[in-house]
Amino acid sequence: MKLKTNGKYIAIPSQYKEDKKLIKFLKDNNLIQDFIIDPAGYTYQDDMCKALIIESSVPEETTLFAAGEEEVIKSTLSGISDTQSLLEVKFGETKKKLPFAYSIVKIFVVAEDGKTPRGISYTLNMNIKYPKYYGYINADFSECGMTGMRESLVHLMIDGLIGKDNLKNEFYTPYKTKKKSAGIHISEREAWDSFIPKHPLSQLRKMISFIIDNN
Repeated sequence: MKLKTNGKYIAIPSQYKEDKKLIKFLKDNNLIQDFIIDPAGYTYQDDMCKALIIESSVPEETTLFAAGEEEVIKSTLSGISDTQSLLEVKFGETKKKLPFAYSIVKIFVVAEDGKTPRGISYTLNMNIKYPKYYGYINADFSECGMTGMRESLVHLMIDGLIGKDNLKNEFYTPYKTKKKSAGIHISEREAWDSFIPKHPLSQLRKMISFIIDNN
């Protein structure tokens, strides 16, 4: 049986439904960059995660491939604020031997006052090199409902194993930088995804794995 997928340029899981209103909103507010060609929008929401996805084809010079892995890391680190952190940059090949590249940035979302926390979102930028075009995905997976559940669950599990007083280096930075950043919490390691599969980061990583396996 053929796997059911969505996606105009890149095959994505069928749970992400096309949303033409998203593209209209972005265009009406001049929020789509000029290099994005004929974009399609997809959305999904459950009790823990809200996902917004844009996919399109793009010129080669705008892709992560054009910069290369080291430059992607360097330029991303130089551009992040103290409410953001670079979680991952990865280059490789899909199951069908197509080159892919992606970056994930963690963002602490705050209210308009610049102080009141509103949760965490994870932003994906991803390219796949097809024979006739370069596919592009920009996605935002955000916490909704009760926030901070991932950190709380992992704390409880670690406390039961080693005791909270023995927990060191709770936050870490995957990539060296002199700039102050938000840091990555130990609960955001991929090993914890299966314990809280509906968390936005878990769902984002699951989508990335699907894309790699089905393109």
